[in-house]
Amino acid sequence: MRNCSKNTTHRVNPQSLFCPECRAPVEEGGSQPTQPLPPTMVPQSVPYSPPFRLVIDKTGSMEKINLAVANTIGLALDEGAKLGVNLTPGVIFVRDLKEHGSKGLVDMGYLDISAAKQAIANEPCIGNSTHDESQLDAIKAAIEGPWPGLKPGKARCIVLTTNSGTHDPTEDGTTSDGVVVLAQKTGARIFIIGPGKDPIYKKLCDGTGGILWDVDRMTAEMYVSVMKMLGKTITQLAVAG
Repeated sequence: MRNCSKNTTHRVNPQSLFCPECRAPVEEGGSQPTQPLPPTMVPQSVPYSPPFRLVIDKTGSMEKINLAVANTIGLALDEGAKLGVNLTPGVIFVRDLKEHGSKGLVDMGYLDISAAKQAIANEPCIGNSTHDESQLDAIKAAIEGPWPGLKPGKARCIVLTTNSGTHDPTEDGTTSDGVVVLAQKTGARIFIIGPGKDPIYKKLCDGTGGILWDVDRMTAEMYVSVMKMLGKTITQLAVAG
């Protein structure tokens, strides 16, 4: 026999779901009424924290652009927070320095917003100042991951900021066309603040459903609006795919 959840003196047949005397629900095998969990033990829903990648040109004359990005990237995360999503930035620097490997890439990993802003603003801009650098290598590295916490089937969003063009192909021989194919296969979207007429950047954005903003036309107000737009877009893609 089992007990009534309302009155422990009422005895109930094991096959019954309700007490025949008072119609209260039957306990699942216990002799005492079930006690509610303390508030600290009630399971809490875990906020969704999808990652996205920031590829930051740290060469030559990028100081002002890096500072503008550092001052506004928090706005992108704010847009995610409005929708209950905690966007997590992963930062890759493009340096083109031999001491950082032949690709010249420095992967800072995934950072909280304070550390990301500090790194983007304060890490020195040094290295090559040639027209073609390793941005394509960095985008390929970003696409290939890791992407911790991103739900299966959701978009891998990558944001590049640069004032110069890129080597094509990458060091391992992957062409920009090959990077577009890789992005399409993995569901990556590429957004670029860079030279507006660069054919490779246009190809990367057009081929993945991204956007190319001309870095030479960016103003302080435009950085604010672009970062807000990116935050909304990345959040929607991370949730809806």
